[in-house]
Amino acid sequence: MPLSGTGSAGSQEQLLQSQRLVVIGEMAAMMAHEIRNPLAGMSLCLRLLRDHEDDAATRRMCYDDLAEGIRRINDTVTRALDFSKARPPSPSRCSVARMIAHAQELAATSLRKSGVEFHTELPDDLPPITADSVHLEQLFVNLILNACKAMPNGGRVTVRARAEGGMLHAEVADTGVGIAPDHAERIFDPFTSHFAVGAGLGLALCRRIVNAHGGTLHVESHPGTGSTFRIALPLEPPDASRAAD
Repeated sequence: MPLSGTGSAGSQEQLLQSQRLVVIGEMAAMMAHEIRNPLAGMSLCLRLLRDHEDDAATRRMCYDDLAEGIRRINDTVTRALDFSKARPPSPSRCSVARMIAHAQELAATSLRKSGVEFHTELPDDLPPITADSVHLEQLFVNLILNACKAMPNGGRVTVRARAEGGMLHAEVADTGVGIAPDHAERIFDPFTSHFAVGAGLGLALCRRIVNAHGGTLHVESHPGTGSTFRIALPLEPPDASRAAD
């Protein structure tokens, strides 16, 4: 029997709230990773200052390191706030390989806990892309985390990328549980949950990021054979291409 309008709206709001909490948790874990590293260095500096307070060279080195740690933490918070505001992309020339490597670092805890092996297949001559590096890193992080959810007992995730015809073609492939064909497009709906854990808001954010960059995101999958998320992005924004002509 269909739910009444009021009940349906209430259930939908509860689901949306739970999905928001999932994304908040994932972003909190990523921020904790990025903040913990500079904090460790800053703690070391404080110990050095305490033990060598009369050494001018040590003081200068520690002051510089403390300032750098503060800058890195501030950058992390700024990036998280920028992304949460769903701002338009702020393009700059960025290395695809570097973004993928950083995404792997941010997802390292989930990869380790799930027992998932991470591999990349990237050509040495992969050109840079003019895009918002914060958004694209979040794109790859979300897809890697999604792969981990599909492989709770271990598996393999492979990120591939190549350039062809002015486009960056990237894939994030896993050996997980797979997705039924009739659910393949619905997983990008923020109100769809396709795994026993987690929800689809992360994938909805992925599609939003790709669309904002003028690209496409699709999935190829079958139950029991894993999933491959295929991304196509222009190496240069359309406006930049017209300006160059």
